[in-house]
Amino acid sequence: MTKQQPTKATPKAFHVYIDFDRTLFDTPRFGSDLRHGIAMHANITPEQARADAAPFYTHARLRSFDFEGYVATYGLNPDEMLEYVRQLAQANNYLYPGSAQFMQSLQASGLNPKILSFGEDRFQRAKILPTLPYLFGDVDSQTPATNTICEVYVTLEPKGPHIAHKHPGEQGILVDDVPEQNLPAGFSEIHLDRNSNLRNPEPKVSGFTVSDLKQAYEVITQLATGT
Repeated sequence: MTKQQPTKATPKAFHVYIDFDRTLFDTPRFGSDLRHGIAMHANITPEQARADAAPFYTHARLRSFDFEGYVATYGLNPDEMLEYVRQLAQANNYLYPGSAQFMQSLQASGLNPKILSFGEDRFQRAKILPTLPYLFGDVDSQTPATNTICEVYVTLEPKGPHIAHKHPGEQGILVDDVPEQNLPAGFSEIHLDRNSNLRNPEPKVSGFTVSDLKQAYEVITQLATGT
């Protein structure tokens, strides 16, 4: 009788989630341009546009923004202003230096990074989808960007519980500029602190703190390969 070889267990997927705002995308620079555009449409000053926006931040720590409610207070059409957001993101590359190389390197390594963004769905996608060609080197494409370039998830549920519900018992990481996201067992947190000036990634209980996306890439590849 031929002795059967033991069956190798199929390795579990390693999920790589990347935050968008202030991680890949220079949100303060985008926000400044957007305020000037809204001021122009509403015939007010950019300073007034900034002051009026404050009540529409719907989560103090994670800072989701009710953009549609905000522009409606000026009598502006939310659909038209969302299109303005898309055009603004499409016409300008608001990515931080290194963001595109980071995402393309992850993709080339077979790690298939996914964007996970906290906020109002239509507003976040109006920023994210026009930015994907900049992230993945397909700016000249005439085809509108979709989730086929990169999986994009937008949620108003905190990211820790969102990941726990979507990937029970699985493994992965989250790169985010907001620390302590209460990730489930099996997931590590890479806190991106651009002001930290760390020479090397700094271990902590929930994962690591890094100064830039290059350090984040080093940690991700180590965790993904178990080295």
